[in-house]
Amino acid sequence: MSRAFPKDCQYVKGSARFTNDEKSIIELLYIKNEDELNTERQYTASAFPVDSPQYNWVLENCDDLDNIHANTYRWIREARYNYELEVMEIAKREGLIFSSGLADVRSYTTFLTSLFEPFDESKESEINNLFSIKLELFEMPHIRQNTNTDLKKALRRAATPLEVVRAAIDIHLDNVENGIEIVVEDTSNTSQESA
Repeated sequence: MSRAFPKDCQYVKGSARFTNDEKSIIELLYIKNEDELNTERQYTASAFPVDSPQYNWVLENCDDLDNIHANTYRWIREARYNYELEVMEIAKREGLIFSSGLADVRSYTTFLTSLFEPFDESKESEINNLFSIKLELFEMPHIRQNTNTDLKKALRRAATPLEVVRAAIDIHLDNVENGIEIVVEDTSNTSQESA
């Protein structure tokens, strides 16, 4: 039976995993024995097919098949998490999303720029954005709890982002003028419950 790595090295516990969907290739990490005490360890990867003698050696000397499946799942989950973090950082850097809502001055700039740009109703993306803005507004307690049907109708019929904002402000001013006390719901647990 062939060793999966040199004799002067040791297996990095929990590193054996499948590298493809077919589970026909396995990869593991190993380090030189003297690197075990060193904080700057030099990891080396080794990959081989599951029908090889090295694979059988790993099953007998490093990890069993259940652990290899668990290691694979954990690795995929960690890789996905790291990928999502990187995508979020790129999106923040490119100004596609903002890290701190309206506290980030770029969000004001983006919002105001889009608000005053000419609205092109022939573009499906702009119509979709307008619809999304209206949906979000109708979910807000300040809009939903207002009882003035004429003002809500004006919001529904608003044809540009600027008209939508004007209608939302009119609804808010109606709330203030009529002393309507808005009950703001706690939505902090809804994302955890749906996860």
